[in-house]
Amino acid sequence: MALAMGGLLRAVLLGQVLALLIACTALCSVLLVRQGVSAPTLQSCATYVALACVWGTVRARRRGVRAPWRSPPWVYAVLALLDVEANACLVAAYRWTSLTSVQLLDAWTIPAVLLLSTACLGARYGRGHVAGAALCVLGFFALAASDGWRGGLGLGAVPDESAGRPAASSLQPSPSRPLLGDGVAVLGATLYAASNVVQEALLGASVDAEELLAGLGAAGALWSLAQGLALEGPLLLRTTWTLGVVAPFAGFGAAMFAFYSLVPLALKARGAALLNLSLLAADVWTGLARGFLLDGFTGTSLAQFLTCFGLIAAGIVLFVTCGEVESFAVPKEARVAGNGISLGSPTAHTGGAAEFQRLPMGAGIGLPDDEIQISGSEGDRLLPSNPLEV
Repeated sequence: MALAMGGLLRAVLLGQVLALLIACTALCSVLLVRQGVSAPTLQSCATYVALACVWGTVRARRRGVRAPWRSPPWVYAVLALLDVEANACLVAAYRWTSLTSVQLLDAWTIPAVLLLSTACLGARYGRGHVAGAALCVLGFFALAASDGWRGGLGLGAVPDESAGRPAASSLQPSPSRPLLGDGVAVLGATLYAASNVVQEALLGASVDAEELLAGLGAAGALWSLAQGLALEGPLLLRTTWTLGVVAPFAGFGAAMFAFYSLVPLALKARGAALLNLSLLAADVWTGLARGFLLDGFTGTSLAQFLTCFGLIAAGIVLFVTCGEVESFAVPKEARVAGNGISLGSPTAHTGGAAEFQRLPMGAGIGLPDDEIQISGSEGDRLLPSNPLEV
C-alpha cells in the first residue's frame, strides 16, 4: 500500500511539473510580446532542433545510423507542417487575446480530434465522450463570447507607444483584438488535432516514440527555419537582444523540450488518465502567473475565467472517465489499459486521440516486441520494458 501510494504521489508531482512547464511556455510567449517581439515560428525552431538532435542520437545509438525508418520522409514533413503552424498560431494568438483565453481555447482540440478521428480512423465514442466534448465546446463559446463583448471585432494589435519604443516594432501585451486572437487560437488547436490524428495513425503502424520525435524534430526544424526567416527574420534583426528578450526566448525552448522528454515517464508511472487530469492545472498555474506576474485579470474577469474553466474542466473529466475509445486504425493490443497511444496539444489523454487538449508537439506509446505484463487497479496492462518506447 505504501509503495502504491508512493508511486501515485510521484505521478501526481510529475504531472504538476508538466503543468508548470506548459504554463511556462505561455508566460514566456506573453513576456516576449511585452518586449515587442512576435516571432511565433522561430520561437519554436530551437525546440525542433533539440528534438531532432537528442532523439535522433538516441535512435542512432540504439538501432544504428543506417537503420531504416518505418515511415517515409514525406509523412514526417506533413506532420511537422501541421505542428509548426499549430505552434505558430497559438504563440501568435497571445498578441491579440489574453493568456488565459488562449490556454482555455486549447480545449477545442478535444472535439476537433473527436471529429477527425471518427472520420479518418473509424473511432467509436460513447455518449459520455460526446457529452464531455460538448461541455468543452460550451466553455469555448462562453469564453469567445465574453472576449467579443469586451473588445469587439478588431483586426490588428495595438502599438505600445507608452513604453517609449517605436510603434512598428512593439505590441501591447494586453488583449486588444480578442476575437481575432480567439480565432487564431482555435485554428492552432484544430491544427494540433490534425497532428494528433496523424500521430495516432503512425503509432498504430508500429512507429515508436524516439523515431516519431526525431522525424518530427528534423522536419519541424526545416519548416520553422524556412518560414521564420522569411516572415520574421527582419523583426529579429531589428530586435535588441537584451536579457528581457533572451531569457523568455530560451525559457520557451527549454520548457517545451523538457515537456516532451518527461511525458513518456509520466505515462509509464501511472498512465494517461492521471496525467490528463494533472495537466488541467496548467490553466490554473497560467491564471496565477497572469494575476501575480503580469496585469491581473484585466481582459477576462475572474468570474468569467472560473466559469469557462469549470465547464472545460468538467468536460475533460467526463471524457476521460468514460472508458476507452475503439479505433479500427489502432489495434487494441497497442493500447495501455484503454489509454491513448499518442500525445499531442501542450495534455495527454485516455482512449485515443480524441482526448488531446494541448501537447504542442507529439510523442507516443509504441508496443515493442519485448513487452511485460503488469497488474494494477485498472486491470492488466501491457507496458514496454524499454522506457524510451513509452
